[in-house]
Amino acid sequence: MLGASNKVRRPRWPSWIVIPIGITIREHVKPPEEDHVRIVFATRGSRGLEDEVDLLDLARAHYFTIVDVDREKNPVYVRVVQNTLSNVPRAGLAVAYWLVRIGANIVIASSYCKNTEYYLDQAGIIRLRVEPGRRVRDCLAQLDLATREEGDKA
Repeated sequence: MLGASNKVRRPRWPSWIVIPIGITIREHVKPPEEDHVRIVFATRGSRGLEDEVDLLDLARAHYFTIVDVDREKNPVYVRVVQNTLSNVPRAGLAVAYWLVRIGANIVIASSYCKNTEYYLDQAGIIRLRVEPGRRVRDCLAQLDLATREEGDKA
């Protein structure tokens, strides 16, 4: 993920997967810096780094906590976005598409539905599983960005 160059590989949405028009999270999220890794957590509330990973799967989580980290794993950008797609049919597809659009490199949740797993894999986003109730800050501390290869999955 973080090689010798300062560039981080950004995910791409496969052109053959079609998204229903108008189904997305409309809140603006700034693009990540070129040398930062964007990590998105499926969380219960809006407390940022102090929040906990949600019990629900990624597409049905209440909130997403977006954290950009630098090479030393220091959070440089934290944003919490409410998941307005949680009650939408085929939410996994819409959430996966939104994650690609905001430049997510890694997604952390307690579980994923099969469709969401498939779409994230096709887009090249690394997905990790953690037990529900773990704090975002604790997950970040244990995440090893330097040794993770691009193809690794949870």
